[in-house]
Amino acid sequence: MRVPFVHFKTNYLRMKITDCHTIKDALLLCIEQEQQSYESYSVQAKRTINVHKKSVWEQLANDELRHQTMLTSLLNNDNFIANLYKTGIVPSQLDFIEIDHSSSVKSIIQNAINSEIEAHNEYKDIALHTNTGELQNLFLLLSTEELNHKRALEFELEAFNNHFGSMPD
Repeated sequence: MRVPFVHFKTNYLRMKITDCHTIKDALLLCIEQEQQSYESYSVQAKRTINVHKKSVWEQLANDELRHQTMLTSLLNNDNFIANLYKTGIVPSQLDFIEIDHSSSVKSIIQNAINSEIEAHNEYKDIALHTNTGELQNLFLLLSTEELNHKRALEFELEAFNNHFGSMPD
């Protein structure tokens, strides 16, 4: 089932957080990324017959949908979204992992981990450049949740590696 999405289908997925000039740009980019993650995780949930893995993918999809809803609600705050947005170097950004293309399952999980790292870094950056404590806390919460998603996916990757080793699927 494809969930209808708001009218933001623009070039935001081609953008990076460093291309954003206003908080609104950053929000629209993050909303698009949350939608893309939601769709990707939903597809993975539908593809697997393993009940545990289906549950993990569904939980990740639901979390991304909740993030998208929270971010979309911020678009109504004109005072906030008009603020200029300047990215900076975020202390302790997480590094992306290398993708192993010998296994499609492994590469799917690794790509998902990298998406969560990217979201974590972006939300942390936005939080550091937000001048309102409440909004800063919101973006720090989102950043932490993306970090938790990364950890859950790393657990799945470890389980996959322990079960299959280096065998391609």
